[in-house]
Amino acid sequence: MLFPFSSWTPRHWARAALVTAALITILWVLYAARVALTPFLLGLFMAYLVLPAVDWLQAHLPPFLRHTKAGRVLAIVFIYIAGLSLIAAFFALLVPAIIAQAEQLIANWDQIAIEIQGQFAAVRDWYLTSLPPQLRASLDAQVQQIVGSILVGAQQGIVGGLVVVTNAISITLGYLAVPVWVFLILYDARPFQRALINVIPEVMRSDILNLGRIANDVAGAYVRSQIVIAAVLGGSTTIALALLGVNFALLLGFLAGILDLIPTLGPFLAAIPTMIIASFQRPILALWAFLAIFGVVQLESVIIVPRIVGGSVRVRTAVIILLLVIGSALWGLLGLVIIVPLAAMLRDMVHYLYIRTAPASVSPDAALQHIRNQRHAKPAD
Repeated sequence: MLFPFSSWTPRHWARAALVTAALITILWVLYAARVALTPFLLGLFMAYLVLPAVDWLQAHLPPFLRHTKAGRVLAIVFIYIAGLSLIAAFFALLVPAIIAQAEQLIANWDQIAIEIQGQFAAVRDWYLTSLPPQLRASLDAQVQQIVGSILVGAQQGIVGGLVVVTNAISITLGYLAVPVWVFLILYDARPFQRALINVIPEVMRSDILNLGRIANDVAGAYVRSQIVIAAVLGGSTTIALALLGVNFALLLGFLAGILDLIPTLGPFLAAIPTMIIASFQRPILALWAFLAIFGVVQLESVIIVPRIVGGSVRVRTAVIILLLVIGSALWGLLGLVIIVPLAAMLRDMVHYLYIRTAPASVSPDAALQHIRNQRHAKPAD
């Protein structure tokens, strides 16, 4: 059985009570200081992303450095230099061009707005003359509800922004300390993990560690792969639109890469402004721009995704769309990004617990291996 409480001794119960009290206290402190800790949470996320690269690099150092503190420091410094170089190149080469195109788009916005209003007027005329009054009334009510939700969200965002401003000093200090803090986290990652493992009661240790491994298998692989895929799709979309002669190709490609972090629907959301801008140049260009984005997405799905993502998520497209609606309703834009890996992670965790609590006794290692084998045996679609 998973949690054999009947076999626990008073020592086990005392230890569990101590750990529970400590966790509740820590969580309360973290919640109370959540605004000031935001930079550190971001730093922890960054450390989580680059930790495998640091470990891999240290493992491939010369033997006399491989298992030394100097080797660990050298690996972290190399990753820091590589990461900072990429960030510097991005801000030095791409950001100015993106900003220039955004400024150009804003400068031409009056003309674009007039054309958009003309198109909306044509759609409105069709709407008023073609649809029955009962259907129009129902649609109008739904649109008003959606607009009201958007306005409420905007107001909440403004209030949240004011709260952030009031805590600007603590957040600024936090961001200044993040690089050093991330370095220390990467340096002491393994001792910190061993300390956490030792806190877990032995009777529960294997199952809790396996649940952590399942979460890491899904979330870690998904997040890292999505960042790479979004960068590839953004670059490919920029090149395709530039070859077609679409204005603001770099800005639209950058937007496509950002929106690609939203599973399934992201590329189609990016296609909307692309087609609008292309249609102002030539109506047929909007079609070619859509086909270009569609072709890039198909190449991504057929060639890149299976090799990078693999079977880490295994969620059907129809389920993904439903999850996106739920994630957006719960957490807004952040929910669109995290809901799919979160659902996949919880699914595999529940499956693991289901196997471990079955009448037929299954060891923790066998249950974990079953989950991993199933993940790699089934394609995403």
